[in-house]
Amino acid sequence: MTEFQSRLHDLDSCIENAKKERLNLMIENYREPLNASLLNTLFLNEKLCIASRDLLSTLDDIQTSLKSINRLLDDDSLKLQGIAFKDNNSIIENSIDQQKVVLNKYISNLQLILSVQRREDDVDA
Repeated sequence: MTEFQSRLHDLDSCIENAKKERLNLMIENYREPLNASLLNTLFLNEKLCIASRDLLSTLDDIQTSLKSINRLLDDDSLKLQGIAFKDNNSIIENSIDQQKVVLNKYISNLQLILSVQRREDDVDA
């Protein structure tokens, strides 16, 4: 299992535990049947939000690595070979920047959905 797969597995375990804990807390607080579909949607959105943040962090790590590679390629002995690598790295970095913008918007939208849903749940309670 790779480190990333291991982190995802740990994340899944944490989310499952949080789900159970939140469900227990909600049942204790409201003492009424809960809408399972709504809960599943909430938990899925929270899981997607966390996974998106992890992906954003991974993209940052990749971008940092690419910048480090570019600095190494500035060495005079690697100049000729480094030009092609630097061009490719620049393309990848630009693509990562675009993906980060999309991910940040996605995370913001998910957080908005979650906060609205929580407010609605609080009003209904």
